Amino acid sequence: LKEAGYWIYGVDERGDSGYDSVQLNEPIAIVLGGEGHGIHDIVLKKCDFVVSIPMAGAISSLNVSVATGVVLFDFRRRLAGQK
Repeated sequence: LKEAGYWIYGVDERGDSGYDSVQLNEPIAIVLGGEGHGIHDIVLKKCDFVVSIPMAGAISSLNVSVATGVVLFDFRRRLAGQK
């Protein structure tokens, strides 16, 4: 994907910034890790951006299907607003 010009966004609790504050560049590929383990370090190093989902309270992460829905919805909404 990198060779094809995609920007790789990793969604991980170790992310440097919130998913809603990062600049979006197209085309986009989104990588999410397995529940409990996150994204493997080797894959994480290939990401252009590593973002997290800000959490409140005692819960530190969401399951991967919920995290995917949150990020896909927001990225799509923001990209539609850029056009």
